[in-house]
Order: sequence, then structure tokens, then C-alpha cells
Amino acid sequence: MLYTHIRKDERILIEFLFNVQKKSISEIAKITNRNKSTISREIKRNSNECYESMSAQIKRNKRQWHKHSMYLLKYEEFTNIFIKKYDKRYFGIENTYKFIKDNYKDKLKIPSLRQVFNWVKLDRWEIKRSDRLRQYYKRGDKRTSGIFSKFNNKLVLPIWVRPKKLI
Repeated sequence: MLYTHIRKDERILIEFLFNVQKKSISEIAKITNRNKSTISREIKRNSNECYESMSAQIKRNKRQWHKHSMYLLKYEEFTNIFIKKYDKRYFGIENTYKFIKDNYKDKLKIPSLRQVFNWVKLDRWEIKRSDRLRQYYKRGDKRTSGIFSKFNNKLVLPIWVRPKKLI
């Protein structure tokens, strides 16, 4: 059986069964089709005297948000060096990352470049999206010009395409 997180509607059901009907953890587990330890952990983690589904949901959302903040603490030295070196006018995100990776590889823990871009994109890091050189990057622009090039505002064939009799 695959594990899934407890949903908001399940928290409301747990609150009703635990507080109003005074069911045991085993009975709640059978009704919700969850493991006893999952229900026990949910009640222990989110209640003082009685279980409240709304406060449990709020606590869950806070934990979800803060787990990314704790992840950033692992890379605190990297962040400090990155902020000192980064200057969007001369040295962009990718170049700063490459510089740190080349010079500090053995001295500190370095995240992947994709992770750095995700931090910037989600505005959870010291460097925000607005601090980037470009706010957005164009990807895979279509080439509409074909083999023609412009010369004096006229479309001209390149030499390698012209027939040999004209040359």
C-alpha cells in the first residue's frame, strides 16, 4: 500500500471521530483506512488537549513551507560567497555558480545549478527574481528567416545556394 499524506477532509473526519464520538485510535484507523501509527502520529503532532482539524492543517502548511528554509541552512556558506560575488551587470547567476564550483569545490557543499535557479525563481533565497539580469528567458525561438538573408532591405540567396551559371 502506497503512503499518501492525510488530506484536509480526513483531518475533519478524525476530529469528529476522536473528539465527538470518542473513538479509539484503532477504530479511527479502520474507518479512515489508515495505519494506527499514522493516526496516532497525526493526533500527537497536532493536538494539545483536543484535536482540531483547522489548526492541524495550518501546522501542516507551516511545516511544508519551513522544510525548504531548513534545506537552505545546509548551504549557508555557499549563499554568503554567492552574494559577495554576484553582480548582475558583470557576473550572472551561471557564471557566479561556475566560479564558486571551480574555486571552492573541496571547501564547501555546493547545490546543483538547477537548485540555485529554483531558489531564485521561488523567491526563497537571498537573491530574488527581480535581482536577475533578465526577469524571464526566451527558450527555443522559432527561426523564421530560412536561407534568405537581407541586403539593402532585399532578400538575397547566399552564395552557396546560387546557381553556378550566374557566378
